[in-house]
Amino acid sequence: MLLVVPLFVVQTCFNSGVACIAARATNHVADVQQVLPFIFRLGFYASGVLFNVEAYVETHRWMFDLNPMYCFITLYRWAVFGGDLDSWILVSTPLWTVGIVLVGFLWFRRGEDQYGRD
Repeated sequence: MLLVVPLFVVQTCFNSGVACIAARATNHVADVQQVLPFIFRLGFYASGVLFNVEAYVETHRWMFDLNPMYCFITLYRWAVFGGDLDSWILVSTPLWTVGIVLVGFLWFRRGEDQYGRD
């Protein structure tokens, strides 16, 4: 259970990167704000929260590996319930987090001079 706290910190960093990307995108194109709930909902449904992932992992493994929310949910399940953990999850989660934080922060900073001027 103690691993939930650092995992929460890592997910908060990931969410901050996604928020930076979404903030700049909605600043430039107002319709993105209307599309974002559908994109986040699709990511939620594809993450394995509502269905048994084990039935699909063997045939469609690449789809789950490309979904960062699947990685976070798998780590939370492992931290709380224990069990087996794929080593790829331990590698991909920090990679997703660092990648999204860097891209989000740099992209947000690059457009900083345009905020509030439209």
